[in-house]
Amino acid sequence: MNGILYKLDRNRKIKSGPEQFQSSQDLFDVTFTCEEHVYDQVVEYLNAREQGVCQLVHMMNVNIPGNYEEATLGALLIWATGATGPTCSDWKKS
Repeated sequence: MNGILYKLDRNRKIKSGPEQFQSSQDLFDVTFTCEEHVYDQVVEYLNAREQGVCQLVHMMNVNIPGNYEEATLGALLIWATGATGPTCSDWKKS
């Protein structure tokens, strides 16, 4: 078995349902994507949407292959980058 039931159960515990970046009205300082084509879509969306606030957004892409082991390593890498990076207020001071 490829672990799909485990992945589905884990995902169910993480969030209540599918989410779409384009549906969010939140402002983001940093955005991570896990596939290059998703990165391109996010950049295209951010450039096309109405700009109520001109705010810098740091975009980072980590290409992660579609298997459990690589996804786990990629998630840890993204978490470590976010956890050890400067706070948003530090970025604004520089």
